[in-house]
Amino acid sequence: QALECGSAIFRLRDGSQKCKMEVRFEHRIVPGELNLPRDLDEDTGVELSSVGVFLSPEEQQRVCREAEKECSICSEDFVPEQSMPPTRSTTNKIPSWAACQASSSQAMPHFQKVHEVDDDGDVVMEVQAQQAPAPSMPSSAARGSREGPVFRLQCGHVYHTECLKKWFEQRASCPLCLKGFGKVIGNQPRNGSFQWYVDTNMQLPGHMNAKNTIVIQFDFPPGTDDDGRGYPGRREKGYLPCNCQGILQLELFKVAFQRRVMFGLGTSMASGKYKPTFNIHIKTKSRGGATQHGYPDPDYFQRSLDELKSMGISIADLR
Repeated sequence: QALECGSAIFRLRDGSQKCKMEVRFEHRIVPGELNLPRDLDEDTGVELSSVGVFLSPEEQQRVCREAEKECSICSEDFVPEQSMPPTRSTTNKIPSWAACQASSSQAMPHFQKVHEVDDDGDVVMEVQAQQAPAPSMPSSAARGSREGPVFRLQCGHVYHTECLKKWFEQRASCPLCLKGFGKVIGNQPRNGSFQWYVDTNMQLPGHMNAKNTIVIQFDFPPGTDDDGRGYPGRREKGYLPCNCQGILQLELFKVAFQRRVMFGLGTSMASGKYKPTFNIHIKTKSRGGATQHGYPDPDYFQRSLDELKSMGISIADLR
């Protein structure tokens, strides 16, 4: 975040000297366009071994003695493998809902989604997260262990393996501490376009060092969501300063659009209509200040980074 805000520095090991770290961007912005669904970035792969470890029977027993005794997702006890009679079915090693599902295709209990409303009255989208490989921990294979019924995430929390797999189908975060483990994929309309170009005759108030302005436009035609519910179209034009801040925002907005988190689908508090709503707000006016969704607004860049971060997007996502 310090790098994104232009305040990152290098220090010598003894702390005696420091120098500011700068990131330079190509100032020449080429007009461009992203089109959905062609440019969607939806990685649906789930690789548990990249975000934690499967517990051995001994580790399962230790967890039951010293820490959690039940999975907080299904509220059923962990059952160490060694404590089970050899004649019992292996389905007893997994939560009852999973055993039932294996025999009768019964669905897992629904996880309640949270509705949030932003300051402008738009309903924030119901985020669905999906897991992308993030190799930061040795895989279970590398540790010489095999897949088992109990799994510990990198954050330290323990769950039934089957429960966690189902949970990650809806969100890539720990159910208890909310630590994220993969891409967030939203419910923004699957059809739409995002265009950008530079207006050399416009300068935004509050950014006198930026002689030009990046103009962005989102366009969603009328359609239906993933559940078949209809929504009207929406078109929005926005403005970014043509400097390092604006160029960084533009690149992050591209990632957000491709992952379907730039907008969501929700009920507008103003009109009561179900339609595309802002998740990451843009400046829809070039002037008028923050209250009019325009410039100058000295805090907009940081707020934008915070909204992007809440959708799982940071400078680390730029390639």
